[in-house]
Amino acid sequence: MGRQDLASRTDRRRPPLEPAGDERFRADARRGGSRCAHVGDFRADDPGTRVLPVRRGTPRPRSGFGLPSLRPARLENLSRGTFPVHGTHRGRRCVSERRQHDGSRPLAGDRFPVNIAAIIDEPYDSGITQYALRACEGLSGRGHTVRVWGLEGRPPLHAAKRRGLQTVGYSHPWLELRALRSRLRETGAELVVAHTGSAHTLAVALATWHSKNRLPVLRTRGDARALRARPGARFLWARTDGFIAANRKILEEYRSLFDGPRPSAVVYEGAEDPGPPVPPENGPVTIGIVARLDPVKGHSCLLQAAARVVRAHPEVRFLVVGKQENVSRVQLTAEAGALGVADHVEFTGRVPDPLHYMRRCHIGVVASLGSEAVSRAAVEWMSVGRPLVATAVGCLPEYVLDGKTGALVEPGNPDALAGALLELAADPFLRETRGNAARRRYESLFGLDRFLDETQRLYQDAIFSLSPR
Repeated sequence: MGRQDLASRTDRRRPPLEPAGDERFRADARRGGSRCAHVGDFRADDPGTRVLPVRRGTPRPRSGFGLPSLRPARLENLSRGTFPVHGTHRGRRCVSERRQHDGSRPLAGDRFPVNIAAIIDEPYDSGITQYALRACEGLSGRGHTVRVWGLEGRPPLHAAKRRGLQTVGYSHPWLELRALRSRLRETGAELVVAHTGSAHTLAVALATWHSKNRLPVLRTRGDARALRARPGARFLWARTDGFIAANRKILEEYRSLFDGPRPSAVVYEGAEDPGPPVPPENGPVTIGIVARLDPVKGHSCLLQAAARVVRAHPEVRFLVVGKQENVSRVQLTAEAGALGVADHVEFTGRVPDPLHYMRRCHIGVVASLGSEAVSRAAVEWMSVGRPLVATAVGCLPEYVLDGKTGALVEPGNPDALAGALLELAADPFLRETRGNAARRRYESLFGLDRFLDETQRLYQDAIFSLSPR
C-alpha cells in the first residue's frame, strides 16, 4: 500500500486534525508502558485527548504522513499532566506517561517524578561516590524513583543500601548485558545517569538497545583527571543527552571537546544545612583538617606548617580527623614528634560526626596536593561558618574566595600555608568576618536544596532534549 493510499484511508477513518496555533493533540492510547500517538489517532473532539504544546525550532524531516517534527515546548510551559516528547519513529510520536502523583511524597515545584537508573561503578568510596549518592538520596526523598546500579560487593552499593536506596548489582556487566537490559526494562527506567567513564559506556549500551526509542543518557563527571577525546568518545557523546560537571574546569574541558545541543551545566556539591553557626568554645585557637589519611591530602605539609605556627603562637592546637588509608596514624604521629609538635596535635581517627569536630575549630584547612574535583570537607567547613585555608587545586579556587571567605595557597608549600594560618590565628575579628562570609557563600551556592534543584532540572532537561538518532 502506498503512502498516499494509507494517508487517504486514515483521513476516511478519522476527522482531519485541526491544530490551534502551535498546539497538537494526542490520544492517550497505551502501548508497552508508554503512550504512543499515531497520526490516525489525533482527534480534536476526543474527550480523552490532551493538549501537548510545541514550539517551532530548526526544521526537521517530515514524518511519514507529512506532519513536521516540531520541538517540544520548554518544560516549565507544559501544563500539569503532560510530558515532553521523547522522539519520533516512522510517523509516530512516542510520549512517556507522566505518573500521577498521589501526594504521599511531595515534589518540589511543578516537576514531574522520574524513574532514574544511576550507575556508580567506582571500586571504592570516593568523592565521586559521595556526590552521586547524595543526589540519589535527595531525589528519592523528593518523590523520584531512584535505583543505584553498581558492582556487587563494592562500597558504593553498600553505601546506597545504608541510605535506604534500591540497588541493582552486577559482577561482569558485559557478560551480563542481556540480563541487565531486561532488568532496565522491568524497572521502567526513564533516564540512565552515568557517574564514571566505564559507567558511561555501559549506560549507552543499555539505553541504545532498550527499545526502538532509546532511553536518554546523562553523564555526570566529578573526576580530577583531565577529560580526553579517547577512541569511541564521539560515538558515546552522540548518544548522550545531558552533562553535569562538578566544577567549572570540568565543564570547560567538556565544551572544548564534545559540546553539542545537549543541556550542560556546573552543579556544585551540596550539603545539608547544619543550622546557624555556633562559635567555638573559649580556649586556645584550634586549627582542624577533616580528611582521610592519604598522601594526596597533604597531612605532612600541614604538620610542617604547624611547626612554624607553633613557634610563633605556642598556644595554638591542631585537630586531625580522618580514617587511616594509605598513611597510618603512627606514621603521622612520629612525624609530628620529629617536628616538635606532638603535644600540639590531636589525632582522632574516623569519627561518626565530623561536624561536631569542625565546630570545635576556629579555622579549617584543606591541604590537598591534588585531586579535589569535589570537596565535601570544604562545603562542610563553610556550612559551620569557619574561615577556610585551602590549596589552589581542583574545585577549591571556585569554592574559596581568597581574602574574603578564607585563603588560597600553593599546594605543597608549608611556608605559604603557615603564613595564611598565622594571619587568621592572630586576629579574632578577621576569623569572624571571613567565617561569616564563608557561611553566606555556602547558603548561596552549596545548600542541599540548590544542589537537588539543579540536578533535578538537568535530569529532566536531558529527558526533554532527547532526539531521534
